[in-house]
Amino acid sequence: GGNINASTGVEQTQYMLNNIPVTREGVLDTCLLIMHDYSHFVSNTPEEIDKERGVIIEERRSRRTASWRMHEKSLPFLYGDSKYGSCTLIGSQENLETFKPESLANFYKTWYRPDMQALIVVGDVNVDQIEAKIKKTFADIPAPVNPKAKDVIRIPDNKEPIVGIITDPEATSTSVTVIWKRAAEPEALNSTVQGELSSVVKDLISSVMQERFSDLEAKPNSPFVSAGVSIGNLCETMEVTYGDLDAKEGKTMDAFKSFYTEMEKMRRFGFTNDEVERAEKDLIAGYESRAKKAPTRTNDQFVPGLINNFFDNYSYMEPEKELELVKQLCGMINADVLKQVTPQVISDTNMVIIYEAPEKAGIVHPSKEDFLNAIKEVQASDIKPNVEQNANEPLLDASALKGCKIKKTSETAYGATEWKLANGVKVIAMKSDKEKDRIRINLFKNGGLSMISDED
Repeated sequence: GGNINASTGVEQTQYMLNNIPVTREGVLDTCLLIMHDYSHFVSNTPEEIDKERGVIIEERRSRRTASWRMHEKSLPFLYGDSKYGSCTLIGSQENLETFKPESLANFYKTWYRPDMQALIVVGDVNVDQIEAKIKKTFADIPAPVNPKAKDVIRIPDNKEPIVGIITDPEATSTSVTVIWKRAAEPEALNSTVQGELSSVVKDLISSVMQERFSDLEAKPNSPFVSAGVSIGNLCETMEVTYGDLDAKEGKTMDAFKSFYTEMEKMRRFGFTNDEVERAEKDLIAGYESRAKKAPTRTNDQFVPGLINNFFDNYSYMEPEKELELVKQLCGMINADVLKQVTPQVISDTNMVIIYEAPEKAGIVHPSKEDFLNAIKEVQASDIKPNVEQNANEPLLDASALKGCKIKKTSETAYGATEWKLANGVKVIAMKSDKEKDRIRINLFKNGGLSMISDED
């Protein structure tokens, strides 16, 4: 099952054949023929569609968890009265039971066509041979005549914040999602240096904010369990600044005000130089790690970048080249540069707040007015900027550490070495070339479920 799969989104469909053995040419030919049939020759007969209805209805039933139900309820708040606001992807049970087979067949005929498709092949194959096979196998698929253009669906603006209060009996935690909407950047920019610069700027902003929220989470009086910010597209035509926070029980409004205060602080004052420098170091370290691991990439790791290139026009670069470009771009960015950008990341308009929580006795849920009043309260408050900090002192005194004698040494799985120390600690060490720039340490002890008796 895992080798033959598919992925369906609101705006794209992917069919995947994975881990195909290359030792037999006939297997490769069969896989290309399968993709050829997916591409244009699915029969969509009424009999087969009717047989499949029950399968999809069961899939819908099994997936309708609390989070999925609340996600469906959130769509109109996020997308307004646009098509995105009413599209639940898998549809309603009534629709699945009663839709006419010809509507599915017409959809397939309209959108599953060669000018909107790409075939990606990654593996230890003869490129020229595979290319020739693809041209021969797919040659009988006709080019569309007067093909229908995709609709450009715009998301309606909103002046006042939209607030959705959503509850479910099976929800297990309270969360708040906050987004600020704006028009997506043209896809033509994605494959340019300007597009890469925009991506780096967004990554740096998200990184600094993640550091700030991590510091707040660590405080004993923090009202939220976790919080974070990211910037990206929710659909083809809408980019968002996306904030999410999980509140402690009974602390929802305190958590929201704390979160919104940090966002407002970012908008008013930007960041300090030391925050930006740390974010740049972390960002570059991630690209360095990818560059060093590039020789050990597996086939499936090449595919996502190629898909992003086809669907959204993002550049496909070798990790070493992208590392050098990111280094150059980071050299152009400092706190003053980001301060010009942060006011655009959140605005007074196009704001949406989604509150999700358990539906049970004893929980008092905030109202729309509570959130609107909290926004006004934060905006009217006297917010202070962060003070630049310089912390270069060592985390610990290595000379004060005392070791323990090795009681026994042995070889174990995968060529690893196992040391049993005199104090009872077991240490397993293994050298790996997978990540040449890192040492990973994992420490654990028996506890929790492992302490329960086998009978229980």
